[in-house]
Amino acid sequence: MNGERDPRPLVLFTSGFPYGKVEQFLELEIHYLAATFREVHLIPLAAPAGEARSVPDNCRVHALSLDEPFSGKALLRRHGRQLAAAWLREVLLSPHPQVYLREFRRNVYHLLNSYQQALRLEAFLETQCQGPFLAYSYWWNYWPTLLALIHRRGRLQFDFFTRALGYDFDLRQTSKAYFPFRSIELEEAVRIFPISGFGERTIGSAYPKFRHKLERHYLSVEDRGINPGPSADGIFRVCSCSHLIPLKRVHLIAEVLERLPFEVHWTHIGFGELETELRARIAALPPRVKARITGFWPNQSILDFYRNEPADLFIHVSEMEGGAPVAIQEACSFGIPAIGTEADAIPEIVNEHTGFRIPRDFDPQAVADLITAYRSRPDQAAFRQGVRDYWKAHFHAPVVYGRFAQRLTQL
Repeated sequence: MNGERDPRPLVLFTSGFPYGKVEQFLELEIHYLAATFREVHLIPLAAPAGEARSVPDNCRVHALSLDEPFSGKALLRRHGRQLAAAWLREVLLSPHPQVYLREFRRNVYHLLNSYQQALRLEAFLETQCQGPFLAYSYWWNYWPTLLALIHRRGRLQFDFFTRALGYDFDLRQTSKAYFPFRSIELEEAVRIFPISGFGERTIGSAYPKFRHKLERHYLSVEDRGINPGPSADGIFRVCSCSHLIPLKRVHLIAEVLERLPFEVHWTHIGFGELETELRARIAALPPRVKARITGFWPNQSILDFYRNEPADLFIHVSEMEGGAPVAIQEACSFGIPAIGTEADAIPEIVNEHTGFRIPRDFDPQAVADLITAYRSRPDQAAFRQGVRDYWKAHFHAPVVYGRFAQRLTQL
């Protein structure tokens, strides 16, 4: 973060950040972006709700509404040639062109709606950015379609790129059968930045023509201290952190812990649609297993917990993960070993240096036996230091986000 700032404005498109509780990862990344670019414009998709989180002084937040009624016929009369060209280009490049014919009406409406929103966004950007600028979409949905359509028009001088998180490329994590207009997004974008090697391989396999535009760049976390563990009072302490939704499978942690023959305290940080079910499952645990669900905690509260409360293991049993989970990174940054499944990108952070991999469809008793064996290891202190050392070498924010921000200046 040294040297002169890039003179081009950076326009960052988000889901809600800096408003609401979403995109907590950006609370850290935004400081590296702001230190690298002279000016950063933040444009959240969701309407402002509540107070905005703090952002650096050279960041400007815009409340922009693009979703207004429009006439498809009027759009076609004025921009028919450009719309037809975008449609044909997508159909020609797409690995599944048949869906554009099978779902013709839906996709035509999607294109028309996106185009009219793109025109409004283009007009706004023209008032904010004098000369060349960079556009950055934190998610690979909604915003990249608009940016691709604007880029095709050629009226503004800019390049755009997007991160690709799990929901952005893994259809298993969505209710979609395909990602519409992805091919023109790929064609117009200068780069796509998957947050894992798994994501890079998955996208490259689906769109081999654009493999050269893919670059893996992890999310990352800062050094906020060292956990005071391992526990010294004979109680084994386990923690986990995730939304309580089906793919996270948090109930399986309970199935592991109830098989342990010693006293265990489990803290789960998170909330979600399955909280009531999980509380009922916890109520049925044997007396030697004490468990609590914290509900929503802001990131600072999570970090304070890791810094102040002993934790012997972090457990993550998600069925699928598009990135090297930040939740695991945070635990490892404090020297807490992790147990994680071999699903997708999880092995990119959970390995022999940071903890223990288990099969995606694991046997709870086998994992309980693994924990029991680890509890008896005499080298836990040295192992925990190794966990922290590995995290610092591969996922430390000043290195990871600093490298990412500098890479953007080369686009």
